[in-house]
Amino acid sequence: MLSRVISRALAAWLKETGMQHLLDAYRAGRSDHLKAIANQRNAKRPLDGQVAAFMVGALALKVGDEATAERIWRSCNLEALERVIGRLSFERSVRHAYLRLALGFRGTFPSSQDIYLFATLKTGGAYLGHLLTMSIEGGRYVSMNSRNDDGQSFDYVTLFNAIGPNRVVKSHNVADQRNTFAASMLEMKPILLTRNIFDCLHSIRHFTYPDDPSHPQGHLTEIEKLELITAKQAFYYVEMHGSWDRVIRNGGPVLRLHYRDNIGDWVGAAEAIFAHVGRAIPRERIFAAYETVERMRSENPFSVRFRKGLVGEGEASMPEHLKDRIRSLYKLYPDVDFTPIDPGA
Repeated sequence: MLSRVISRALAAWLKETGMQHLLDAYRAGRSDHLKAIANQRNAKRPLDGQVAAFMVGALALKVGDEATAERIWRSCNLEALERVIGRLSFERSVRHAYLRLALGFRGTFPSSQDIYLFATLKTGGAYLGHLLTMSIEGGRYVSMNSRNDDGQSFDYVTLFNAIGPNRVVKSHNVADQRNTFAASMLEMKPILLTRNIFDCLHSIRHFTYPDDPSHPQGHLTEIEKLELITAKQAFYYVEMHGSWDRVIRNGGPVLRLHYRDNIGDWVGAAEAIFAHVGRAIPRERIFAAYETVERMRSENPFSVRFRKGLVGEGEASMPEHLKDRIRSLYKLYPDVDFTPIDPGA
């Protein structure tokens, strides 16, 4: 499979750049001159040293010199590769191949059994992530981003470094073009965690603007705090639901789990996730992990970042004028059904 991907990428690259002479040079044994050749300006655009090294690795593997290819590609750093990929004008499938090649030579081959949680903020993502991780022998939990991030898109460098055996990777990412490309590239079967939008906003209000007089916003009234959190976060929640709903309706392999169901049966939620990605984990092992997470939570609720686990609190307390303001954002996705996160939509 990898060799086919390499051949496809290499053929497309040679066609794009008109640099068939690179392969000819390598086959003629002039590999020492490849970087100099690659940096010449007789292609459609000049290539820098990192691009050249990457392509030389592809050429080496193309002609069966696996040792040279591995040595060259292990010397390439992901930060440079990120810049390289950003400059390539190739079709999507070719960029896909380049990125997978880089992963492969870092010993991080992606698998459809890897677990990627796309957790809407305040939907129990950390709790479920820990439960899944402890259910997997040698599991490792990786949190890709937090509520403080400016954006909600994967940074490929960080994402590549997170990939590995038995990882449970959690993010709060919307299904934008960059993230759906990453999902395709890594053969993800995303798990989307969702919740009533008003309950989410109510919960994150307590997290962001706590009832603490020493906090900068501690003196504000409940309504004022809800006004602030609505202005700050409502668009994200609408974007999260709307973008992923479109992926699901377009046939994306997404498992959508709702908070109200999960809190009543965390073990069942974990079983559904393992079944979705094709991993056979005994229920007894999941239950033992659940007991461990519950013990951690009882000793220190912040260890798994789980507040109260209530349903309907935000729906009941959110003022009608703020509900109307939030619902006005649904017009951004006129083709999307918002009743899964807002029964009154």
